[in-house]
Amino acid sequence: MKVFNTHSGKKEDFIPIDPEHIKIYACGPTVYNYAHIGNARMAVVFDTLVRVLRDIYPKVTYVSNITDIDDKIIDASNEQQVPIEQITNKYTNIYNDDMSKLLVQAPDIQPKATEYIPEMIALINDLIDKNHAYEKDGHVLFHVPSYENYGSLSKRNREEQIAGSRVEIAPLKKILLILFCGSQVTIHNLDGIHHGGMEDLAGIQNVQQCLKKLLGYLLIFMVVGEI
Repeated sequence: MKVFNTHSGKKEDFIPIDPEHIKIYACGPTVYNYAHIGNARMAVVFDTLVRVLRDIYPKVTYVSNITDIDDKIIDASNEQQVPIEQITNKYTNIYNDDMSKLLVQAPDIQPKATEYIPEMIALINDLIDKNHAYEKDGHVLFHVPSYENYGSLSKRNREEQIAGSRVEIAPLKKILLILFCGSQVTIHNLDGIHHGGMEDLAGIQNVQQCLKKLLGYLLIFMVVGEI
């Protein structure tokens, strides 16, 4: 079996870490509304890949998350005056039902983002301890110069990525990735999150949204080398 390697830019033989147990992860939907074509594309593509892998290897575990906290989810909750869980549970069920109509098999594990916020914060603490991240103006930022292979998958140099950054270049110009976003409505620290009312939920989603990006980059790091 051959797969396209983004790092090399070539099709290469797929050599699993453990031929007896293939583990595959795909980023799932943000459940604030009905599924769109982009959600379906991901589900169909990875379902097809998982089926092929299961035809070749004895055991395959497929994980695809549900992002159940996000700006759009909180906005919908405020607009409809209903709890966030009411919205996310509704659209998670609708998403899974819609994908089943496309003959997509459900993933083996479908974790919710809100169930793993402490683990995400622990990952960031680990990066800080290794001097790969630091605090600046209420954010925790990835220290790009500490990782020489940064950008090797996108084939973009640091200057190009800084120019396209969402943050202001002047005060944060050596940073390309925000790991922990500060919030105007609640105070956060790296030991945990202060929980309370709807304002705190906005802070939690802010953390989750940034940490989800971190997890994506951690997957990249596992491909191109250890941190």
